Amino acid sequence: MDVFVTGGTGGIGSAVIEQLVEDGCQIIGLSRSDQSSEKLRRLGASAYPGDLRDPSTWVERATACDAVIHLGATFSPDMGKVDRIAMLEMKKAARHRKQPLKVVYTGGI
Repeated sequence: MDVFVTGGTGGIGSAVIEQLVEDGCQIIGLSRSDQSSEKLRRLGASAYPGDLRDPSTWVERATACDAVIHLGATFSPDMGKVDRIAMLEMKKAARHRKQPLKVVYTGGI
């Protein structure tokens, strides 16, 4: 199973990725920096460049996977708005799929 993960370098995200890798999943983690990309690779995931605040940079790749686990959060005053926009864009991008996209949403809000 291919799984796209936002927030994969955080405490919970790292644990989720480690478990999914152990279970044999192929993980792609959203990464906004070289440091995050390196951490994702150490965890056994591939890194995909993008920013949670700009879903146009990553939703097409995310919706091409079997599942998305959203653990990312901006922890900024507009965090709810950022999450809402990201999830709406992902929903719109997933419309072309033959099978429904599996999404686990946690977020920090």
